[in-house]
Amino acid sequence: MSEEEIYDRDIKWLKSADVVVAEVSNPSFGVGYEIAKTGSLGKKVLCLYKIKKDKFLSAMIAGSFAVEVRKYSKLDGALKNIDNFFEREFGF
Repeated sequence: MSEEEIYDRDIKWLKSADVVVAEVSNPSFGVGYEIAKTGSLGKKVLCLYKIKKDKFLSAMIAGSFAVEVRKYSKLDGALKNIDNFFEREFGF
């Protein structure tokens, strides 16, 4: 696929989504763009961040009013954060 086709496909996915769950432990320009785009569409965004020694979450994510950030240390913690988010936001 061309870069334009990938962009168009991903934007279509974001527009059709009810919510976006993003794992943001490793910096990514693409994921950052998708998070910003999703927020600008008025959709909910849950960002999961794995706590690591000497690693920090981007201030652009941590300080954004458009996203909810939840930290975790193990996979079961990340899954619990996802479950809690969906229960609170959507009742399931």
